[in-house]
Amino acid sequence: MNLESNPERASQLCSEAQARLMSRAERLTEREIRSPSLLPGWTIGHVLTHLARNADAHARRLFGALNGQDVPKYVSGEDQRRREIEDGAERSFNEIIADLGTSMSHLEEVFVLSAAAGWPNGHFLGGGHYGAAGCPAHRLREVEMHHVDLGLGYTPLDWPDEYVAWDLPVLLSTVPERIGSSAERRSFMAWLAGRGPLDAEITVAPW
Repeated sequence: MNLESNPERASQLCSEAQARLMSRAERLTEREIRSPSLLPGWTIGHVLTHLARNADAHARRLFGALNGQDVPKYVSGEDQRRREIEDGAERSFNEIIADLGTSMSHLEEVFVLSAAAGWPNGHFLGGGHYGAAGCPAHRLREVEMHHVDLGLGYTPLDWPDEYVAWDLPVLLSTVPERIGSSAERRSFMAWLAGRGPLDAEITVAPW
């Protein structure tokens, strides 16, 4: 199933993923939220703040589409995104957790409104590379990937089958541009075709 073209199902999976994330986040301590995540240079507080602002960004796009407005995820672009994450990560434990919960609840409210309206203006791009109807699927990816990035016991083995069925082919399509040399691309291609072992020396750039 292409979740990007099925916002109804993607929003359901996203709400379930957010509930799992929130259940774990609420059990954190002040010390844990300041500890490093699995993402270089980011604490767990950075990751949770990013997830809160990302929820706001998707809600902004979907609410705009409801009102016939093609709006971007971040009004001031990537500078706004980076600034909000850095500033937000410095807040207290209670502020970070409350903000995460509020932002995710608001997004789910916008999901309900969008579903009731039939996901209008789903083709609006908001300056990005996918339409507004793809927001629930892309939000699902953010939550599932970054839940793992917290390094708190949630692993790729916990990803739902429907999410993997959608996103694995998407990520595989990005591999050619993420492998540096032509020799490595050929070696990886041969492995995919069952024509040789996977070369441990191949480096795939982070997605």
